[in-house]
Amino acid sequence: LDPKLIIIATPVEFHHEMFQIVTRMCKPSIIVCEKPFCSSANFAMDMTQYCSEKNIKLIVNYSRQFSTGFEMAKKAKMLYLIVSHWSDSTKSDIISL
Repeated sequence: LDPKLIIIATPVEFHHEMFQIVTRMCKPSIIVCEKPFCSSANFAMDMTQYCSEKNIKLIVNYSRQFSTGFEMAKKAKMLYLIVSHWSDSTKSDIISL
């Protein structure tokens, strides 16, 4: 998979973990992380430094799943959903929306 945009919209305590899963599986152009950004300053620094080094745009945003832009990206098959297997945090699936 080669998604251009990834949205991390999990409870804040899983943002860093989801970020690590995403960046191991693919290299998106943009990662949008819902507020609050991270549960610790160290996690925030790790994520911002990684994105800076890999030329990935990192955006902190409110949930916009019903906005026009989101709907347009969805119709253009530019969005993917990461489904984490909560019983086994080493397993995740990426699903095209």
